[in-house]
Amino acid sequence: ERLRADEIILAQDKESAERESQKTREVQRMLEQQASRLQEQVRDEKKRCERMAQECAKAERTAAEASAAKSKTETQLFEVLERTRKYERNMSHARLMNDGDDTELRDTRKD
Repeated sequence: ERLRADEIILAQDKESAERESQKTREVQRMLEQQASRLQEQVRDEKKRCERMAQECAKAERTAAEASAAKSKTETQLFEVLERTRKYERNMSHARLMNDGDDTELRDTRKD
């Protein structure tokens, strides 16, 4: 009878161990699925980061090009401004010279 009690206990322990083993396999399967989903999320996030890095690099290039264009435009504007000032000085000088000539002509007519 003692032997029979030991067999019952062993059978119960075996069933308990099998249930625990099944639970462990289910938990392991769930963890593997979760790990797979997380790996997929990591891949997606890496792709997103790469796209963002490319967009940032493109924005930096565009900003550099815009800055260069701005500098070129400012230089051209300065050159035009200088030419305009020089032209205005020349025109002013020419007007003064012409006014002086007109004054001399008027003076000679009075005679």
